[in-house]
Amino acid sequence: MPETIDERIERRNYLKYVGVAAIGVAIGYLGGLKYPVKPSTKTFTQTVTETQFETVTERITETVKLASLTGRLFFDYNGDGVQDKNEPAVSKARVYLTDSFGKVVAEAFTDSSGDYKIEDVPSGIYRLNIEADKKFRHMCTSREEVRAVKDGYEVELTSKENNFNIGLMEGFLTLPFAKGTIETSKRMYPDEDPDPHYTAFRDWKGGKDTSNSHPGTDFFVAPNTKIRAAAPGKVMYIDWTKDNSAVQVLHFDGRWTTYAHLGTVEIEYSRGKNPIVRGAVIGTPSTNIKVVKRVHLHFGFSDKKGYIDPYRDLLNPSAISWWTKDNDPQYPF
Repeated sequence: MPETIDERIERRNYLKYVGVAAIGVAIGYLGGLKYPVKPSTKTFTQTVTETQFETVTERITETVKLASLTGRLFFDYNGDGVQDKNEPAVSKARVYLTDSFGKVVAEAFTDSSGDYKIEDVPSGIYRLNIEADKKFRHMCTSREEVRAVKDGYEVELTSKENNFNIGLMEGFLTLPFAKGTIETSKRMYPDEDPDPHYTAFRDWKGGKDTSNSHPGTDFFVAPNTKIRAAAPGKVMYIDWTKDNSAVQVLHFDGRWTTYAHLGTVEIEYSRGKNPIVRGAVIGTPSTNIKVVKRVHLHFGFSDKKGYIDPYRDLLNPSAISWWTKDNDPQYPF
């Protein structure tokens, strides 16, 4: 018997329902479900996004090589960048790296041994900065250089472990002769008395080991004593005077040291082009008594304003010492 129109419509609706249900069941099982559900566009999009993120993360991890930086900070008495047995560690100091924009990317603090370790830093070029006791104003890594602590160091970190030890100092001057030098008399210090008429005089200790308007420190030493550079720098001037020569060395901050009353000069000179390391031999003192009266080195420390006493004036609360160790000048080696 032929289908009526109503029966034909009902059959078609039934087939549509069965087809949709079958598709729903298939999707449900593929998604780990036991019943037919309508696919979620939101869920699908989120899954794809997370997968893509994981893939990008893996690629970045493979491309960027991580590095570490270790080192030690210590009180560098002789300014050579190497920790000697008598030189103590600097603990609780902050060591941190900044990028080219000045942003801090990693940091660490030194332990009781002065050691620090910064890990998992992307390889690259950074500025190494230090925050330690405020008395430490200068630092170095060798006898060839010295700089202000606030200036930091530029460091290039490779994918392997990198090491960077730094010696910290108060001032940056060491004695102008080596350990074992015999001084034949008391030192004559700069005059600290501010009286412009020079009616009185005193040294940095408040004593009388000076003379009116004396602008430097006289070290009375043996005739053949090797006079040495008190800090690294560049030879800027030599006064070639028979039996009474003088040498000036310019340092990193624009200040300079003067070595006068020399009998011999043992350095080459080309204005501003001859670097000199800490402790390098400059010459020997003059032995011509008619010219210098007594064998000695006149050591001066100056800037554009005039001479500076490297010793801290004990009667002036604002005074500072320019020796690597406060009022206690150390031998360069």
